[in-house]
Amino acid sequence: VLACRVIQNLRTRSSTSYAPSGKPRRVMIVANRIGEFKGETGGGSIFREKLFNGLTKAKYTVTCMSIGRADVSYCNSVRGPMMSASVHNIALMARAVRQQDLVIISGSWTFMNCAAVYLSLLFGVPCITFVTMNSKSAVDSNFSGAMWLLSYCLYMASDYFNCFLSTVAWTRSAEYLKILNERHVHVQGVVSC
Repeated sequence: VLACRVIQNLRTRSSTSYAPSGKPRRVMIVANRIGEFKGETGGGSIFREKLFNGLTKAKYTVTCMSIGRADVSYCNSVRGPMMSASVHNIALMARAVRQQDLVIISGSWTFMNCAAVYLSLLFGVPCITFVTMNSKSAVDSNFSGAMWLLSYCLYMASDYFNCFLSTVAWTRSAEYLKILNERHVHVQGVVSC
């Protein structure tokens, strides 16, 4: 229901052409490094599972771009596997974005999330960013020293970049909305499902 309302809202505010009526709408969910769309894994995966199920039930054609759901190359990081910024992945992402009516970014920093937002902008496909993770908390719990500084800069730059260049951006709770506002990361509000 949420995604359907979001798409309807974007259709009325955007001049981007959508699929002709009667044909399924095409939506791509980009889930940075988590290949699971099952709610029991917690965090953003609960949201992605509900979003995926809601879109599918509403007869949208849903493509998932993530490890385990697409033929992507990946590497292991301190925070687990993540899609690498390989030529193969970027070409795959570009082909997939061009075929969509909407791209949804869900999750934390990776180069591929930023690439998806940029490619959406380049190809004129509306893009929604859902900020589902507290970047500073993730960096604090996984890095120290120089790696903490580099990781913090990358995570925060990703939040700014994705939220600024997306058609719209939301976050997961009123509490986290307040934190994002203090960091001057502009999001339109809180999404719940």
